[in-house]
Amino acid sequence: MKATDPNLPWKLLSLDTDSLKTRREPEGVTLRILVTGGCGFLGQAIVASLARAGHLVLAAHRSPAHPDASLGTCISGDYRDPKFAEYALAEADALIHFGSSAVPRTTTFDDHEVAQAVRTEANFLGQAIEAGVKKIVIASSGGTVYGDSTAHVPWRESDPIRPINAYGAVKAGSERALFDAVNGSEAIGVALRIGNAYGPSQLSKPRFGLIPTIAARMRNGEPVELWGADVTRDYIHAEDVADAVSRSLKYRGSSGPFNIGTGVGHTNREVLHLVQDYLDITATTIISDKPGTDAAWNVLDGSLARQELDFVATIDLESGVKNTLGSQHT
Repeated sequence: MKATDPNLPWKLLSLDTDSLKTRREPEGVTLRILVTGGCGFLGQAIVASLARAGHLVLAAHRSPAHPDASLGTCISGDYRDPKFAEYALAEADALIHFGSSAVPRTTTFDDHEVAQAVRTEANFLGQAIEAGVKKIVIASSGGTVYGDSTAHVPWRESDPIRPINAYGAVKAGSERALFDAVNGSEAIGVALRIGNAYGPSQLSKPRFGLIPTIAARMRNGEPVELWGADVTRDYIHAEDVADAVSRSLKYRGSSGPFNIGTGVGHTNREVLHLVQDYLDITATTIISDKPGTDAAWNVLDGSLARQELDFVATIDLESGVKNTLGSQHT
């Protein structure tokens, strides 16, 4: 569809804002924002946060909307399709790119597939620049781009990136694609290296979300399998991620990427106990070896995000678990 199509989604959402195409938007201005992956659990939190701030938000998702989603602004389409991308990006001021050509369960390396996925991301980001988007925020992965740590020192953005699985490699390549795309343009790009995100509406699927998966198995009376009892991650709640995104939209600098985490690590066993305590259910636990393509320890240093974005995570894991599981249907 052409950018002049009268049925563009922004027209359907009825906003007449001809003066929004500026690089340095003043506080309080309304933006047209496209959020890819906008109907997933992180996308829902981001869309709600941006809408509360008064922005006009269009959520695009490749698959049908999440069963718990109630977003009237969610459209179904694949950003990897140039025609759909042209349609969705037309008239957008900002892009929050939380869609992905790879998913966390994509672990084994295939150089050709990784290269193809990165090219796909680069093409989409290039389309965004051509469409006149002035601000792009992408979801990278603080949990995978750095690889594994034997020193157990929180990762800083200045540390070398050494992904040990395909998902991390695609995310690292997407960061480079973003900065290549904005280089020489008027656009500003921000890459957020997000820790292990969780929150309401997260689906219970292996390798997607430990907290809802443990809870679902406990509620069903099934044994809980942990892939490494002491595997340690930096868990960050969806509401904190949404806050980081909102702050990134206001960022005018050139630093980054930014770690988005809490700086506190929790083991799989600790997560199990928090879920168990909240549900008051005792389950049989099976401890298996972690996959070789998973890091044993990953915690993020958030000093740079605090300095440049004024971002600090506010939801601790115990509170976040209660919020996440309390929102689920039993």
